[in-house]
Amino acid sequence: MESILIIKPSSLGDIVHTLPAVAAIRDAHPQATITWVMNPEFTPLLRGNSDVNHIHIFPRREFSGLGTPVSMMPWLKETRKLRPDLALDFQGLLRSAFIARVSGAKQVYGMSDGREGSRFFYSRTAKVNRHEHAVERYLKLAEMAGAQIGDALRCPLPTGDPLPRFDEFPPFILLHPFAR
Repeated sequence: MESILIIKPSSLGDIVHTLPAVAAIRDAHPQATITWVMNPEFTPLLRGNSDVNHIHIFPRREFSGLGTPVSMMPWLKETRKLRPDLALDFQGLLRSAFIARVSGAKQVYGMSDGREGSRFFYSRTAKVNRHEHAVERYLKLAEMAGAQIGDALRCPLPTGDPLPRFDEFPPFILLHPFAR
């Protein structure tokens, strides 16, 4: 597999929950080009992440109102150029499944708990339990893409930027990718 498209444009917690699945996909396909479709405000979450080669910005806020079809056309043209071997819809909405299809992906995988008719766009569906934690559901989709899921998971987080006028005591912030 030469190219993989990850579709999880938002939100902050959902993107963090997707990181272990993408790391497992990278481990399974070390030579693949991995592109992630993401809202622009969340791109710092992937800064320095060696598991992702490219970010394809989804400027959702620009697509509102009566002018949406016209403003969306240039973005759709760029998205059609992606043509990945595989698109993985971690969002599970009609919009994200549509993005996967517009990308020209040869295969589109999604999860069985997809909503809004998204499952009609999928080539294959990972059976997930909607009551499981998001990380567990996303790992099942990664397995369908060839990832081997073991006991130890990688969850690469950016180092972050220093905040102005931020008291450094305590000298850390804890972010747990398995928390809700």
